[in-house]
Amino acid sequence: MRNDMPEGGMRYVRGATGIDTVRVNGEVVYTSDGGCVDVRPALLATT
Repeated sequence: MRNDMPEGGMRYVRGATGIDTVRVNGEVVYTSDGGCVDVRPALLATT
């Protein structure tokens, strides 16, 4: 459990086994040995 939600809320977090890289739009955003990478490939939708 992580206590990192607004108003003191909690969330259940379970780590993934076997996942070593996460890509968004073809860009690496997370690696198992380096953690989060300082890349933000997603677009922000505004109205």
